[in-house]
Amino acid sequence: MENTIQPTNPTEDLLQDIEQEVYVPEFASTGARLANYLIDIVCFYIVYLGGLILVLSIAPADSSFSLFFQNINPWMDRLLTLLSYGCFMFLVEGFGKGRTLGKLITGTKAMHRDYPTFGWSDAFRRGMARMIPFDQLTGLTGHPWHDTLTQTMVVKVR
Repeated sequence: MENTIQPTNPTEDLLQDIEQEVYVPEFASTGARLANYLIDIVCFYIVYLGGLILVLSIAPADSSFSLFFQNINPWMDRLLTLLSYGCFMFLVEGFGKGRTLGKLITGTKAMHRDYPTFGWSDAFRRGMARMIPFDQLTGLTGHPWHDTLTQTMVVKVR
């Protein structure tokens, strides 16, 4: 048996190195996720309304662009807001690698279920899923659509 490998220390746990490599994420609580949403939605509306005010202040009052927003249908307004929110969250989560201001404050991050990273494709899919009406209400169940449809999850990082 000269080809067998003997441990240098007979009392050494042979699985110790494997146990240290396994990462088992802890899901973020519903309260932390609600805080994430509230912080992120406030940030979104600050950027959204700030951008809208800036654009409307630059555009002449009688331009077709200004008239469009002055006479906008409420359903079109909601649709544009949902589209803007999805794009905003895509960009913020993409640049933040799964983190938003809300997630930074609560110590959480988004990650893919099958691997511990978060890429632009994950951010894009989550952003697009957020445009589904009533997605926010599914967060009350603990499994929002923008997680289940995109195979992502929000976990604690501290």
